[in-house]
Amino acid sequence: SRGGVNSLLGALFGLWGFLLAFTFSNVSTRFENVRAMMVDESSMIRTVILRTETLPDSMRDSFRGDLKKYLQARIDYYEDAKDLEKFNKAKQDAEEIGKRLWMQTINASSVPGFGLSANNMLAALVAMYDVGAKRDATLLAGIPTPISMMLFFIALVISFVGGFTSPDLKIKEWVVIVGFILLACLII
Repeated sequence: SRGGVNSLLGALFGLWGFLLAFTFSNVSTRFENVRAMMVDESSMIRTVILRTETLPDSMRDSFRGDLKKYLQARIDYYEDAKDLEKFNKAKQDAEEIGKRLWMQTINASSVPGFGLSANNMLAALVAMYDVGAKRDATLLAGIPTPISMMLFFIALVISFVGGFTSPDLKIKEWVVIVGFILLACLII
């Protein structure tokens, strides 16, 4: 009967709306997390840059040069997230330069009188690497695939049921159907 189909269509729209709300909530939370991590990462990088002043003169310029390369690799990493080859190269470069920074800091700890400065730098590097790792995990995280597939499947079912049960379409129904199709395509 017409009432049963309308009830089914209403239930499908409700389920689709629930999944959309979950999806947008997930995306909103991810956006806020990325924003907070960007602030934390820039703060940690600033701390490392400021702590380079405490390194021995003989190591400071080399450390700053590697730090500049590390930061450029991190920038390239985020800018090239769509190009897998460049993305992986930037990630590998950042890891290698990060290891060099670590080793330079360990070498500075063996210089008499610079042990405390080196320990502070090690702590700052650990914090910078940790925030970078959290940001990397957030970059790779996204909407769970089953949720995306359910959104797609329910949109198809709604379209099928709505189209199948609407043999006599007037202009008002076409506007609703086209609006739904455009919204579903845009969201998915």
